[in-house]
Amino acid sequence: MNAGDVAALLEDAPAQRDAYPDEMLGHYLVGRALFMMEQDAEAQANLTEAIAREENDRPHFWRGLSRQQTGDAEGARDDFQRAFELDPTAPHYGLELGRQLAGLGDFAGARAALEKAVAANPQYV
Repeated sequence: MNAGDVAALLEDAPAQRDAYPDEMLGHYLVGRALFMMEQDAEAQANLTEAIAREENDRPHFWRGLSRQQTGDAEGARDDFQRAFELDPTAPHYGLELGRQLAGLGDFAGARAALEKAVAANPQYV
């Protein structure tokens, strides 16, 4: 997604979010765009709202990235773990979980996450 795409998303997504406040998608899209513009507090708030509306892997993953970016290692770990639980076939979820666990010193957990990601997606090795 380039800067023009992010700008267009930030222009359109809030209207969608506000038109359908009980739906996950608008909150998720706004949160993702805000993350990409490095507005982490606002991104995390929108992604948290998305998760409250629908338990979905994508908002967890993007909130994990935002938490990682702001130094919330445990929060990032928790979000990556939940995203990977919700979609164990997404290799990037396992990769980020493994990286986060290794950064926290849990090398056995990191290895397990990476092995699970590879087992579900051997074509990515």
